[in-house]
Amino acid sequence: MNVSDLLKNCPMDDILAALAARDSAFDDRGLARDSYQSLIEDLRGRAIAPDGQHIILGHRYLYDGRYVTDVSLFSKKDIRDDFAPMPEMDGIEDIAALFDDDVERLLYMKSVPTSWAIDFISWDELMGYDLDDGNVQDVGSAELLAALLYEMTFWGMEEADMEVERDELERRGKELDKIMELPPDARKEHLKSADDVMADLGVMDTRSDEEWDADIKAMHREDLYNKLQVYRAVKKYKEGA
Repeated sequence: MNVSDLLKNCPMDDILAALAARDSAFDDRGLARDSYQSLIEDLRGRAIAPDGQHIILGHRYLYDGRYVTDVSLFSKKDIRDDFAPMPEMDGIEDIAALFDDDVERLLYMKSVPTSWAIDFISWDELMGYDLDDGNVQDVGSAELLAALLYEMTFWGMEEADMEVERDELERRGKELDKIMELPPDARKEHLKSADDVMADLGVMDTRSDEEWDADIKAMHREDLYNKLQVYRAVKKYKEGA
């Protein structure tokens, strides 16, 4: 089964309801609903070439205390050749019970092969990527599709919007490469520190050192939770492949 197959077989109302549930700004009666419905109808009507080389896996994602469904794109070959179970990840039962040092150590261990974001991938190509039946069942068809649609329309409801942003990102990347070739002193004329950018935006961090440290530790535990969900999804997929 690929993305196109699931999109054609999942009821429209279920997908729109899942989109509304994940985005508080979703207008159930207005432009957002109509725009997504038109997009889904367009995607359902496209002739898609199956990819066969990549797999999209859904998983839970924790952000700022809120759980949503997220998706990760992998090469099947990378999972087959490079993924192996990790006893330290398998042994995690309660992240809240871990010491801070263990959280940091686990957070920076490589546990799955490289994954890619989907927001700059052509929509026809994306529709041809494979899904795993067991993963779809775990996550939910509508929830998985809502996560995919949300990510692929991050830059706008038209594919041309994404292409404009992708071209601009590539241009800026090439520009940055040239800047990084300059001597260190010359680079300063083109780059700003994070503190300078925040000052220009009028954003002031008023947290105490203790508050800042507590926020960082909480963020690390949230990040480890998300990493663990991806690891478990990849492991379960490989065991069933």
